[in-house]
Amino acid sequence: MENKINESEYFFKKHNKICNKFDTLRNLFPDELSSGKYYFKAGPSKRYCPNGGCNNDIDKINGYCLWLFNQLYKDKIDFSNNANDNMNIVTYILGWLSYKLNQKTENKITTLNDFYTTYIKNGEGYNNIIENVTKYKTYKEIIDGNNKLMDIDIKIMSKFYHAFNNMCKMYNELLEAKKNGEKYLKYVNNFVENYNTLFNDTNSNLFKQVLSGVSNDYNYIKSKLDVESIRNQFPELSNERTETQVSSSSKEPQIDDSSSGTSTLNSKIEVSDSEPETLNFETDVSNSETTLLSSLIINKLIPIPFMFFVILIILGIAYKVNNKSIKNIFITEYFVNINKLYIFNNFYISIHYLDFGNDLKNDI
Repeated sequence: MENKINESEYFFKKHNKICNKFDTLRNLFPDELSSGKYYFKAGPSKRYCPNGGCNNDIDKINGYCLWLFNQLYKDKIDFSNNANDNMNIVTYILGWLSYKLNQKTENKITTLNDFYTTYIKNGEGYNNIIENVTKYKTYKEIIDGNNKLMDIDIKIMSKFYHAFNNMCKMYNELLEAKKNGEKYLKYVNNFVENYNTLFNDTNSNLFKQVLSGVSNDYNYIKSKLDVESIRNQFPELSNERTETQVSSSSKEPQIDDSSSGTSTLNSKIEVSDSEPETLNFETDVSNSETTLLSSLIINKLIPIPFMFFVILIILGIAYKVNNKSIKNIFITEYFVNINKLYIFNNFYISIHYLDFGNDLKNDI
């Protein structure tokens, strides 16, 4: 069921121009790397650089981050004094910042706290007074009001940028959905995939509050889509956290459009129930190996008394015979027979071992 909420509360209805600001940013500083390096079509203005100069990639990323704050707050935008809207816009900016920092592991930044200490805490641009805004005096105060976002892994925050980017495409291409439904649904499914991963990968109440607003915008966009066949294919968003999730830092999310959070949980329970069977199978194999070893030892030991018995008979006969040539015949026959017994014994054991192995495989 869609959320029933006053349309004036939808962030994208009031502030959809935010997508245009990010489009402008991507024209200057594309999302994709070029040959493993950041691709700056144009560097940020010197006034956004620390000490008037951007001397490395992180300086330039910081410059564009400050540029975003300036673009979104300088025109007395009405959400400047709205706590919920401020939280959304800061999360979108920090999502982009996390995405760019996470693109290159050599940056050695895992949370935004690392970036905050170097660039925001004492950065001149973030501490300049914002005119005509009463709730927050500086960009730093806006960030500090949502400081719990700084503790979230940038790999998770990066997914929020992907979700936001796809939502912008969903909103901006509402009128194009009828012409290319497959392309439009790709935006929808990418958004839902990232949203569901984010919902399950963080325990931050602040972040869950942001996601709640994002889910409202998702339903708002869905309600504005006039192509029913496409609207009916919008997947439901997660509303309950599953018990176990694989970390996003080690594995990309794989979401089945036909499955819900409940079915995911059931599948995990079934996997858990199957584990004892796996352990029992290993125990059976171990017991079989022990039985096989015992059988081989017995088969090796049984012929030994018989061989001693034959040796005693031959030696006794040889002792009674005085003729040297006859003794040699007995001794030769003795060694020939012993050799035959040894070969036969090994052959017998090998055949039984192979039969046993085949039976074991058939039983498994």
